[in-house]
Amino acid sequence: MEDTLDICASLGIRHPQVRGLLTVVSTDLLIDLSSGKQLAIAVKHSSELAKLRVIEKLQIEKTFWEARGVEWRIFTQREVTDGMRENLLWIQPYLNPDMASYQELGVSEVQDLLYRLKLHPRTKVTRLCAKLDDQYGLDPGFHLSTLRHAVAFRFIRAPLDKAFHSWTYGDLALRETVSVAGVNNAS
Repeated sequence: MEDTLDICASLGIRHPQVRGLLTVVSTDLLIDLSSGKQLAIAVKHSSELAKLRVIEKLQIEKTFWEARGVEWRIFTQREVTDGMRENLLWIQPYLNPDMASYQELGVSEVQDLLYRLKLHPRTKVTRLCAKLDDQYGLDPGFHLSTLRHAVAFRFIRAPLDKAFHSWTYGDLALRETVSVAGVNNAS
């Protein structure tokens, strides 16, 4: 709080308070990047950015983090495209801890799925997954479920800004740390 009091004094901004008592200035999200750097993110609805007091509080956050060499950004709903929103809703159930049975997915299943999709590179993967279920005599939704899980757990890289139902094989890639050598069409 000493730091934010100093920042407020230097910026000429009243320090945040609740019922007359000073309150801690917090940041919504602090991300540790693999590069060793950090990224601080303030999450706000875009309509909030028209309010002077909100801007003042954001300025306190920004100054705090930048003084520590941490990049700081504001995130609003405008940063989420329609395709991204649709994709996040599509994979979200697979990130739920109650879906523990689906967390058994292994690299070989993902490799097999990509091999099968590769044979039809221009077909939309959602349509192709249904055909593959029929072709391999599997329960309806098996291949699509495998794809959803693989994207959710980042076995497969996919363009999350592009709606999943428009993806083709060319939009997908196995994560670099996983080798695809020797993959065959095992069922």
